Amino acid sequence: MVDEVQTGFGRTGAFWGQEHFGLTPDIQMFAKGIASGFPISGIAASEAVMSKAWPGSQGGTYRANAVACAAAVATLEVIQEEGLVANAAARGAQLKAGLEEIAEKFDAVTAVHGLGLMLAVEFTDKDGEPDGAAASRAHQHAAKNGLLLLTNGMHGQNVRFIPALVVSEDEVNHALSLWEETLSAVL
Repeated sequence: MVDEVQTGFGRTGAFWGQEHFGLTPDIQMFAKGIASGFPISGIAASEAVMSKAWPGSQGGTYRANAVACAAAVATLEVIQEEGLVANAAARGAQLKAGLEEIAEKFDAVTAVHGLGLMLAVEFTDKDGEPDGAAASRAHQHAAKNGLLLLTNGMHGQNVRFIPALVVSEDEVNHALSLWEETLSAVL
């Protein structure tokens, strides 16, 4: 079973995140990226697997409706027509390389994780322990400068970069500049 709710629809630089690992799931779930923010989700499986479920058992919070389905069709067309999976791969490689280069300048940044346009910068303290406080300071400072990021991790030690699939080379360069300025200010 593969959960592609966050990783699907090009986010990782492949249409499905599972493609990076050569997986063919028995069951796959997806949502979020399929309809550009409209509430819709889905589950996919072979006919052999789906036939084992009783009728009506595949319900959920985001059942299909006409508007959300139209948004999904339009979103899939845009992803294909504008080459957004390839853009996510290229801009993701650019962003990861830039984040790794910046990380080398700061002892508190110990790793850059992720694929495509779904990356995280990990912070640790001088003892090698997760440092949620440093990540929080960086997150807050970046937001004040217009760089909107997320934090996650068991200790809040990661700052996540999840730009739009349409992000440009110049926008990635600008984000990297803001990030380096942020780390210089807070670490």
